[in-house]
Amino acid sequence: MPKSPAERQAAYRQKHLHDLDGTKARLNLLIEHRAKLALVRLANRYGVTQTELLERLILEAQTRELDGMSAEDAAAYYDSVTA
Repeated sequence: MPKSPAERQAAYRQKHLHDLDGTKARLNLLIEHRAKLALVRLANRYGVTQTELLERLILEAQTRELDGMSAEDAAAYYDSVTA
């Protein structure tokens, strides 16, 4: 029996969940149209992919946040989400 479109999509996502070295995780979300356009423009301006730009922005924001934390707060921050 042929697979339904939803079954095919689920199989594709499972197969492509991680990159070749296993360091990536899927992020599936909807954002405001203006934010998406800004993401495209900024990625083009800096000559990087949208993924690279998002990763950079998120990690820079985390670094700024951690810079103002005590060691205890930083440990609690890291312990708050493990996956």
